[in-house]
Amino acid sequence: MPTAPLRIDALQILRFIAAGLIVLHHTISILHSRNIDGIPRIPGLIAGVDIFFVLSGFIMVHAFSPNGRRSAFMLKRIFRIVPLYWLLTTLLWGMAVAAPQRFNTVDADPSAWLMALSFLPQTLSGRIVEPVLHVGWTLNYEMAFYTLFAACFAGTASRTAGRCAGVLVGLVIAGQIFDPADPVIAFYTSPLLLEFAAGMGAALLCRHRAEHLRPGGPWLLAAGILLLVLQGIWPVGGHRALIYGVPGLGIVLGTALLHVPHGWCSRAAIRLGDASYALYLVHPLVLATVAKLLIDTGHLRQALPLALIMMTLSVLAAFPCRHLVERPAQAWLQRRLNHRDRVQSRTS
Repeated sequence: MPTAPLRIDALQILRFIAAGLIVLHHTISILHSRNIDGIPRIPGLIAGVDIFFVLSGFIMVHAFSPNGRRSAFMLKRIFRIVPLYWLLTTLLWGMAVAAPQRFNTVDADPSAWLMALSFLPQTLSGRIVEPVLHVGWTLNYEMAFYTLFAACFAGTASRTAGRCAGVLVGLVIAGQIFDPADPVIAFYTSPLLLEFAAGMGAALLCRHRAEHLRPGGPWLLAAGILLLVLQGIWPVGGHRALIYGVPGLGIVLGTALLHVPHGWCSRAAIRLGDASYALYLVHPLVLATVAKLLIDTGHLRQALPLALIMMTLSVLAAFPCRHLVERPAQAWLQRRLNHRDRVQSRTS
C-alpha cells in the first residue's frame, strides 16, 4: 500500500532554489553581454530548468487524486500558469510595439504574441525562436506535459503515470530514430521529456517506499549536487537531459525525502518557494530594466553590486505578482469549482 503523501515543504524550498539558479544564470549572462566580467559563468546554473521539469513530473503524481476530475485538473493547471504569463507577455509585447527601438530584442509582430499566448513554439527560418517572454519556452513543455497527463488520467497514480511516461518515452525514441527536420516536431520529441517521466517515477517511489528510502535522502541530494559541481569543473558532452536531468532527479528525490524542521527560517523559505513561479516569470523584465537604467547609462558597472541589485529586485517583484495575480486567479477558480460541486451534489 502507498504511504501517506509526503509534505512538500522541502520541494517548495527547492522550487525557490531552482528559480534562483536561473535568475543568477541570466544575471551573469546580462553582465557578460555588456562586458562586465567580475563574475565568472557557471555552467551548472541552467540546471534549474531541468530541476523544474523533474519537479513538475513529481508534483503531478504527488498531487494525484483518484477522485479528481480531468477537467478540474486541467483548469487548476491553467489557472496556475496562464494568468501571470499572459499578463507579463502582453505587457512586454505592448512595450515592444510602443517603443520598438528600446525593446529591439522582442518580436513585436502580433503572430509572436499569439503563439506565446497559445503555448506553442514559434519558428523562423526553419528554427525555433524564443517567445516574447524568453523563459516561456519551458512553459510550452509544461503545458504539453499537463495536457498529456490529463489525457492519460486513469484510476490510480501508477496507471496514469505509466501511461504518460510511456507516451513520453515513445516520443523521445521516435525523435532519436527519425531525427525530424521540422523544428516543432524536434521540440516535442526532445529528450527533455524524459525529465518529466523521471519526476513521475520518483514520486511513485515516494508514494510506495518513502519510509524505506528516507535514510538515503541526504545521500541522493548530495550525489545530485556533486554531479552538477563535477559537470561544472570537468564538463562532459551529451544532451542536457543526461548531464543535468540525472543530477536533477537525484536532487528532487533526495529533497522530497528530507524532513524540514518547523521554524521561522523554514517558513520564510517556503514562502519564497510559493513565489518561485512569479520569480521565474518576472525576473527577465527586472533584469532588463536594471540593465537599461544602471548599466547602459553608465551609472554602475561593478559586477557584484549589479548582481545583488538585480537578484534582490527580482525576488521583491515576485511577491506582488504572486499576491495580486496568481493567488486571486487560483482563489477564483477554487470558488467556481466548489460551487459546481455543491450544485452537482444537490442535483444528484
